[in-house]
Amino acid sequence: MRPVKRAGAVAYIRAIDIEQPVGCGKVPGWKSGCVRCMFGGMENVHKCTSVLRPLIEEGHTNGVPLAERAINEMVATTPVPQHRDALESVRTVVNAHREEAGSGPQCDFADSVNDYIEKLIRDLI
Repeated sequence: MRPVKRAGAVAYIRAIDIEQPVGCGKVPGWKSGCVRCMFGGMENVHKCTSVLRPLIEEGHTNGVPLAERAINEMVATTPVPQHRDALESVRTVVNAHREEAGSGPQCDFADSVNDYIEKLIRDLI
């Protein structure tokens, strides 16, 4: 590991010798995917959750198709081996917002989004 300075703190990262071309397959020591795919997947999750957050806050049922579209776009742009992880990451964010809402339309909306995510995860099997 080598130290890397960031904003006054020192973080340690593991140096990985990549012998394969970036974007082609597995990188030793990583669960799955290549470096480009790993970070691309995180970016896709962020884009999706940034759409879902305000929709959950509004809690209108007419936002469900927009939420489903955001999730579908995330899945379409995420590498296949990372679909489950990406969906579970989005589900974690939705659950956090659901817990904050407690009850009411925001909670119902979050439940609808979670139901859709569950359906997609079941379809992966």
